[in-house]
Amino acid sequence: MYREGLGHAGHAGSDFPENRPSLWYARLARLYVRNNRAADAIEIIDEAEREGGEWSCLDAAMLGTDVANLLAEQGFDDEAEVLRHRFPIERALGCLNRPTMR
Repeated sequence: MYREGLGHAGHAGSDFPENRPSLWYARLARLYVRNNRAADAIEIIDEAEREGGEWSCLDAAMLGTDVANLLAEQGFDDEAEVLRHRFPIERALGCLNRPTMR
């Protein structure tokens, strides 16, 4: 269902959050974490970064940090550490100081 939402996101031209691809990437990554699929969650973050566009620097940094915390809570410590290195809090703060692609 989230993949379907992602497929439709960005096409309607509205400003609703449901129309932003980043919302669907985030939902899908969190779903994978809740279902103990850490590798799939990381793959979604990778896909989101590759796609760019509406997926802003800040969105990616915040999701990476959030998913790292969820992974650690579920016992995926190695995977969480990888994401924490990719998405340090400094990256999110750096994103606030530069324009995003919209």
